[in-house]
Amino acid sequence: MKDPSLKPYKNVVLLHYASIGFLMPLFNLYLSNQLGFTNTQVGLVLSVSPIVALFSQPFWGMATDYTRKMKEVLLVVLSASCLLGLLFVFKKSFSMTFLHYAAFSFFFTSIIPQMDGIILWKLNQSDGVSYGQIRYLGSIGFALASLAMGFIVDLTHINAIFLFYGIAALVAILVLHRMDGQAEVVKGQLGNDLRNLFRVKEYHLLLLVQFLLIGTSFGSGNYLGLYLQERGQTIAIIGFVFFFMAFIEIPFMVKARAIIQSVGAPRVLLLCTVVSTAKLYVFSLDIPVFLLILSTAAQSVVVGLSFPTVVEYIRAIVAPTVLTTAISIYNAVSYSLANWLFILLAGKLSDRSGFQGMFKTFSYISLLGILAAAALLAFTRVRRAPGDA
Repeated sequence: MKDPSLKPYKNVVLLHYASIGFLMPLFNLYLSNQLGFTNTQVGLVLSVSPIVALFSQPFWGMATDYTRKMKEVLLVVLSASCLLGLLFVFKKSFSMTFLHYAAFSFFFTSIIPQMDGIILWKLNQSDGVSYGQIRYLGSIGFALASLAMGFIVDLTHINAIFLFYGIAALVAILVLHRMDGQAEVVKGQLGNDLRNLFRVKEYHLLLLVQFLLIGTSFGSGNYLGLYLQERGQTIAIIGFVFFFMAFIEIPFMVKARAIIQSVGAPRVLLLCTVVSTAKLYVFSLDIPVFLLILSTAAQSVVVGLSFPTVVEYIRAIVAPTVLTTAISIYNAVSYSLANWLFILLAGKLSDRSGFQGMFKTFSYISLLGILAAAALLAFTRVRRAPGDA
């Protein structure tokens, strides 16, 4: 049975991921083509976002868990990132772009963990609906936006990515006002639950798995657009590739809970690390472009399964009073610290040995992720952690 109160949550997810689809797939091309930065400079700018998020995400997460004002905190980070994103239309030097992107990232990188927290809080009140059944709308929004943006930029100007990002973010802000988000304040538990959070061994292993999986997969993925451009592809084709990847994610997002319940979260994560490692190695080969584009479907499997699996697993093993903080720390470690290190490394390797050399090196590093996921599976077989089959 459909719950009409979930509609604004679904719309905010759709709009926010659409705003990401308008902005992020072509942002590195803006830095490279419009501002004339080298691959190393592009890597430095992109790497500031995850290192800022390493501090901003836990900050906003604890602010939410302390005040329990979920909607208000989400409104702050969404509004500030909208304004700062629009200001990118003004061309700046490398140092000013670096500082601008750092300020933007302080708010932008915290939107998803804040959004996930308020969605999980709402799902605890709605029977029969999984996180993946809402999150898949983000894949649709990202897919359509990235596809459209490629054609729009080809017809207009690269600065169009900031205009469309701002429009989508503004509409999301308006829809946000229709959401709930004032959780019941539970006094005297937050401090104890935070201490207990760091005693959960499964949580530690999960952070290690995702550090290696997200770091190698997404750190290298930041250069996919530049790699395809080097292989002679247009911006419209690059936009189509991101659309293709996001579109393939959708069925995996929708069916993620059933797969988790069937084989267990640790096995799903082990599968994701294996698929990601294979994808990175294939990217390093000198294969025809159409096969390269088809192989990006492996990234869709990783995203479509790992995102809802991790969120549902965290939901199962941590206390509700620190759920947003736990998700924020997870994002800080995997999408922030790992991205910072691996984006920098990818830029250096790309300048030194080319994109194919970078992908091959990352495929070797990704083997460590397989070992970490196997360790998580072995540990949960002994402990039988909640959420495991």
